[in-house]
Amino acid sequence: MRRVLALAVVGSLLLGCSGGARARRGGAGQGSDAGDGGGGRPTLVRCSGAGALPMAASSFRHKRSALVAAIAGAAHHGDDTLAIAGQPLELRVKLAYGPTSKDLEDEDVRVWIDVCGSWLLGGVGRTDGNGVARIAVSAPVAVGVHDLRFQVAGDGSTAEARLWLLPAGTHLVVTDIDATLTVSDGELGRDLTMATLQRQYDEKIHPGAVDLTLAHAERGHVVVYLTGRPYVLESRTRGFLRRGAFAPGPLVLTDDLMAALPTADGVGNFKRRRVQALLAAGFIIDAAYGNAATDVSAFLDAGLPATGVFIIGKHGGTRGTQAVSDWTARAAAVKAGPRATQPYDDPATN
Repeated sequence: MRRVLALAVVGSLLLGCSGGARARRGGAGQGSDAGDGGGGRPTLVRCSGAGALPMAASSFRHKRSALVAAIAGAAHHGDDTLAIAGQPLELRVKLAYGPTSKDLEDEDVRVWIDVCGSWLLGGVGRTDGNGVARIAVSAPVAVGVHDLRFQVAGDGSTAEARLWLLPAGTHLVVTDIDATLTVSDGELGRDLTMATLQRQYDEKIHPGAVDLTLAHAERGHVVVYLTGRPYVLESRTRGFLRRGAFAPGPLVLTDDLMAALPTADGVGNFKRRRVQALLAAGFIIDAAYGNAATDVSAFLDAGLPATGVFIIGKHGGTRGTQAVSDWTARAAAVKAGPRATQPYDDPATN
């Protein structure tokens, strides 16, 4: 796994990513009671494809930023956000340029929220010394799934992400990716190695893994992809999930490289804290899926019951968790099981 992590970091620095968008003004779909299906139960909206952003680039605050942006492509990374409606909402983005991920420091960034047909300016923030901006959103946004665009004010380059704004009591399932959905940790390393050679490699997937996520989505769950992959692999991980036709859901990656280390203090602590934060916010986690000893400790130490923790591979059964050889039988059990009773109406699954 350490070799895989090293390959991941090196490969991602070689690959980078770029962004840029144009837009139009919007305003539909927002409001504190938007999407209310009546009787106090909101109807979940899904807002995507609003088009071009309504504001172009302005100027950088610093000449050095303009120089970096002029000679290197954007390598920005937006965070998916899973939040409870009615609680303070903060969105986060990491902004950088070039294959070495040069941080964009002390520059303004806007966040735009797709409100079903138009863009709402959610707020403006400024990057810190690590290129990270945290932007508080005060405008009312409807319960649902919203595309996000983080836009650098200086050059208009963008990062994409998604906001899942849901009521307290929403039921989730959480799953790891490497050696849980894929057949081994080595699949990521093979993918990155082939990428440096400019060749496509599709990571091999455990039997039943895709069906498992789709079954949960069909039964009404929100599927959260909680992975030890570092933020620099955001675009590659989104591509893997998309090509594999996994159920849509928030993607949660480590926000620093130390947290990606395959140790109890590294990825184990990162996952435990993220699960605890979801529970403390008011979400309900009905099942968790993993493969490693760090998954076992993270899920159980966060307070999840062993009866709902499913572990594939040699650590299955540890501390009373549910041992799994492949996901086929578990996917069938989910399909045959009860629907999640969500605190909202979802036309897509009703």
